[in-house]
Amino acid sequence: YKWAEVLDADVFEAFKEAGLYDEELSARLLETIYAKGGTEAPDEIYRQMMGRDPDPKALFRREGIIEEDSQSSAPAQDRSRGGPGMPKP
Repeated sequence: YKWAEVLDADVFEAFKEAGLYDEELSARLLETIYAKGGTEAPDEIYRQMMGRDPDPKALFRREGIIEEDSQSSAPAQDRSRGGPGMPKP
């Protein structure tokens, strides 16, 4: 269940950055995650949606474990997988 929370937090960050009602991102969510769920490998569908692997730090940011940059919704930390402080998968 925690991994589902990571995916949720990561996608929600994309919506916060693009705008909660961003039509392009909403359409991509509908065409990938919602429309293809169960028909393709979940990791492939997620990459189609986000264009990258999930960012586990998104959950840490949502829970206040690590901080976001105060001037924007972009996090202050490196968003790459396995970045500083994160073990490589």
